[in-house]
Parts: sequence; structure tokens; C-alpha cells
Amino acid sequence: MDTRTAAIGLGLAIGLMTPPLAHSGESSGWSVRGDTTSRIEYYDISGDRRLGSYAEDGLQAYQELNLGIRHDTGDGQRWDLDLSGVFSGSEYRTLDDGAHLEYVRLSYEGADGPAPYRLDLGDQRARFSRLSLDQDLRGVRLETQPRLGQTNHSLVWISGAYRRHWYGDDETLAPSLVAPEGDFHGASWLVADPVFGDISLNLAHHDQTAFTGAEDTHLVTSLALSREFQLLHQHLDAEAEWARLEGEQWSGVHQDPEQSVQDRGWHAQVSGRDDMLPLPVDYAVRYERYGEDFEPVGTKVVGDSRTLGASAGLSLNERVRLQGRYNRYVDQAAGLNPVRVDEHGMELAMPFAVGPVLSRQTLDVSHRERADRQGGIDQLTRRASWDMRLPLAATHEAQVELFWLDLDDRAADTLDRRERRLGLAHESRFRVGELDVTAAPGVAYRSRDGHLEQHTLSPTLSLAAAGALHELGVALGYRRLDRPGLVAPDAEEYHLAMDWRYRRDRHVLGVEYEHQLAEARSGEELDLWRAGLFWRYDFSRDSL
Repeated sequence: MDTRTAAIGLGLAIGLMTPPLAHSGESSGWSVRGDTTSRIEYYDISGDRRLGSYAEDGLQAYQELNLGIRHDTGDGQRWDLDLSGVFSGSEYRTLDDGAHLEYVRLSYEGADGPAPYRLDLGDQRARFSRLSLDQDLRGVRLETQPRLGQTNHSLVWISGAYRRHWYGDDETLAPSLVAPEGDFHGASWLVADPVFGDISLNLAHHDQTAFTGAEDTHLVTSLALSREFQLLHQHLDAEAEWARLEGEQWSGVHQDPEQSVQDRGWHAQVSGRDDMLPLPVDYAVRYERYGEDFEPVGTKVVGDSRTLGASAGLSLNERVRLQGRYNRYVDQAAGLNPVRVDEHGMELAMPFAVGPVLSRQTLDVSHRERADRQGGIDQLTRRASWDMRLPLAATHEAQVELFWLDLDDRAADTLDRRERRLGLAHESRFRVGELDVTAAPGVAYRSRDGHLEQHTLSPTLSLAAAGALHELGVALGYRRLDRPGLVAPDAEEYHLAMDWRYRRDRHVLGVEYEHQLAEARSGEELDLWRAGLFWRYDFSRDSL
């Protein structure tokens, strides 16, 4: 028996074996939440597969399970278990066939006593601060919040690893090249004082084996501060963090693979609003500076960079708002040829009267320059976008979207391009007997001249009808692709999609069908269809 047949059989077995969960009406402290889904699909592909959205044909099936169990003892103690997994025989759902545990987390909370605490095992978000640790991990986390007078404390210890799969690594993906897999250990102490604000001290250690076989280790120490206060009628919110990184990493030289690194980084931001002006004004200023070797694993920090940003907004009333922004970013700041990006822009949101109808519209414009010191990069990009939503009646709404971009490559002229986009859409809602019906025609046009020239026209039409138990949807689409600047051939594509849903109590039964036709002007053709059937059962209960 192959995994596709086994997945189908497992879904049928769960459906037959799942009894209704009854309870006495009195709370026992136990609750369950979750659902299971059985899906079977068949793909038929004829012609050039490069022209379609799917590459694998034949029978595809899988069975999903999401389960959560909670037990509240009533005396400040609570257990939580969450897990999800799949038994897959679908090349679209997982890389490998078989059973896969995708998420599991066990939590225990003890809220009574002088030091409430929480213990988490399994998948979780490990966040100490922006410069120390902000990473999804699989491991153990312990937090306690001792009560000490007017000051609140939070002590967190965490130990875990970043892994994409619970069930093992796929060596064909070269995980050390794709993502920083490795072990993380750390601790954080947060003090929330009503007078001095929030202060946190963070330690995060990371080690992993690089693709060269060398062992990389980093230790990050950071101090983060934040405080809200009033100053001359200004309501201000300030935050800052300073961090230091030290450790060993691959040097790039095989004869001496390990080198010591030590660097620093910091950021600061102040945001506020003026409470005394006739019109509300808000603003923010931030600065970031990271050293050449300061790039902690488990954060989004980019080393050897500087950032200066400022923004201000003016609210004329509840519907009208004007906001301006300025950003300067410098990459490779300590190198011989730093790259600087300067951008400023403005956004205006306001209503606009079209006869008796009041529309909602947003206009955004920006000016961006990117250049290096030696002159190899010198680009000017100007961009403007406009979005308008026009309610024509209580059940009708039109939407218009315009976009314009001009990139001037002043260094080499090889990347010059101009883009124009237009989108028109209309949505109508009405009733036919007992059905709520929605019709939404639309058309999108995109034109790009210069670098990677491409022109696209795409009209669409979607219809949806919903009753007490049934839902039906149909979508039609056409796309014409003219791509003289790309390797891909010019083509015309036709698309049909239909789906039906039947909902009763905790069950949902669905049928899906999709058909794609494509004709390339170079002679290639595609005829692709997909049919699918799924059943979903929600077995959540507030009390058992």
C-alpha cells in the first residue's frame, strides 16, 4: 500500500471512528480544540509543464491533524498541549511521503505563589530583544515573574535549536547554506519600573557547524531601555539598545579556518505626538549603527550598516491624513566603497466627492537615490501610486489602482526601466432567492519598458453564491503575456476554477476543479486540470 492510499484510508478511518464528544454541562477544567482534514486530488498535465502552475501529476492525498488540549485546575495552574501534523502522500504538501510532526508545544502555568512561572516545551518564539535574539526555536523556555513591590520583574531562560523539521533534516537542501540551523541558549531579565521605565539585560549564545565543518559560536550581550514620558506638552516614547558580539567564525581561509570576532551595534528611537496643537501631529526619529562583524544569528540585523529615519504625520480630521518620511541607509559602511540609499516620500489619505458619493483614496509618492562612492552604482527611482475605492451604493463598490515607476540607471543605462500599472475592479452584492451572490469583474494591465521588458493584460470575473449550508464559487481568467525582454516565451493563458462547499454542524465537505490552458507563440501548448475533494471536521469542545 502506497502512502497516497494510506492517507485516504486514514482519513476515512478518522471519520468513522470519531464519536460525538458529549459532556455533562458542568465544567471539568478540560477543553479540546482542533480539526482534521482529509484531502485527495488528481492532476492531469499534457504539454509543456513550464507554462503551468503545477509540475507533478497523478493522485495526491494527505491527512492533516491540528489538536489542542487544555486543562485548567482552577487554582492558578493550567496545562496546554498544541500539536499539528500530516500523513502525506502529496508532493505538493510535503517533500517526503509519510507521517510528519510539524508543530508541538506543551505549556504549564503556575499563577499562584509569590513567583508565578510558565514552562514551555517544543515550538515557540524566542524573543529577548531586537539585537540579541528574535527567532523561532524548538526547545525549552522557563519564565518567572516574581512580585517585588512596585517593580515588575520577568526572568526568562531558554535553550533550544532552530530546525525546519521535527522528523530530521533533508540533506539535499544543504540546510547550513539555506538557513542558520544551530543551538541557542540564553537568558533575559526585564525590570518594569513605573518611574524609570523598562530595562532589560539579555544574553544569547549561538553555535552551529558551518558548511566547511568549522564551529561558529557567538555570544551577544545587550542592554535595552524604553520609557514613556511627557516633555513640554509632548507625549514621548523612547527606546534604545546597545549590544556587543564576540565569538569565533569561519575566516574564509582553509589554512586558518577560525577567526575571533568582536563588534558592537546599537539603535535608538523616539516617537511622540503633540497634544496642544489644534491638529494632531505625530512623529518618529530613529538611528541604527551596526559594526562590520556585528550580525547576530537569530536576528534581522545587517552588519556594517547605518540607518537614519524620520517621519511625521498630520491628521486634519478622522478621514484626512498627510504623512511624510525620510530614510537614509548605508551598506558596507566601513568599507572602501559604501553604498548609500536616500529616500523621501509622502502619503496622503483623504475622501473625494464624486457627485453625491464620497470615495476613499490614497496617494503615495517617493524619490529614491542609490549610489556607491566609486560610481559603479548610481540609480534614481521615482514612484507614484494612487488607490481609490468608490462605493456606488450600499451593495456596489468600484476600485481604481494606478502605479507609475521610473528607474534611471545613470551609471550604465543597463537597468533603465519604466513601469505603468492599471487596475479596475467592481464588486456587486445582491440576493437571488435564499442566496447571497457576489459578482466581481476586473481587469489589470501592466507595462514595463527597458530592462526586462514585459507587457501583461489580464481580465477576470469571479462569481460567488452562499446559502445556509452551501457555497459555490466560479472564477474565470485570461492573461496575455508579451515578454520581449525575458527568456520565457510570449503566451496566452486561460483559467477556470470552481469550488463547492457544504457545511453542516462541525463538518465541511468541499469539491474543487481547476483547468488551465496555455498557448505559447513559439508553438508550445499546455492543457492542465486538477480535481480535488476534501472533508474537514472540527472537534473542538469548551468542556469535556
